[in-house]
Amino acid sequence: MNWLSSIVFLSVSISITPATAQLPCFERNSLRGYLVEEYAEKPVSAGIVDNGYLIEVFNSLKNDLWVIIMTSPDKTACIMATGHNWRMRSPALPEKNL
Repeated sequence: MNWLSSIVFLSVSISITPATAQLPCFERNSLRGYLVEEYAEKPVSAGIVDNGYLIEVFNSLKNDLWVIIMTSPDKTACIMATGHNWRMRSPALPEKNL
C-alpha cells in the first residue's frame, strides 16, 4: 500500500470533523502512532502558532519521507503537507556586530 492510499484508508477509518473535511485530520496520538509504526517517521521539529496550534515536522531517514502536521488545541491533527527528500540544515549562526 503506498503512502497516499494509506492516508485515504486512515481517513476512512477515523472520523473527520466538518470544519476540517478538506484536510485529512485525525486524533493526534493516532496519527503520530501511525507515522511512527508504518513509516518510521519521528518528530524532528515543532513550534506553537499564535492561535495555539502546534506545527510538527516528521521525518524518516529510513525512507526519506516527511510530513507536516498541525494540531488544534482539541488534539485534532491535520496533515498539511507531505513529501520526500527532506534535508536538515544547521541553524544559521548569529551575525557578529562589527
